[in-house]
Amino acid sequence: MNKILTSTGFAVVMLLAACGSSSNSPDAIGKKWCELDKAVSQAQSEEEEEAASKKRDAYENEITEKYGEDEDFMDKVGEAVEACENEGY
Repeated sequence: MNKILTSTGFAVVMLLAACGSSSNSPDAIGKKWCELDKAVSQAQSEEEEEAASKKRDAYENEITEKYGEDEDFMDKVGEAVEACENEGY
């Protein structure tokens, strides 16, 4: 019985942790954008730079489509981007 309760408790904790770490949070979006932007700046060739730039722009468009109307959310994304840019990525 204890094994069942322990296993169930562990599963609940894992589910709650997964729900709490959203990849759609302003911080996560800002971090991903910075990673994509870093790939552009670190490209070794023009082709790599163009491909990385397209990925970054596509992500930016996707986020703008999803959240562009939510000014507060987009402001928080902008703050997250500024924070990681100030850290030097």
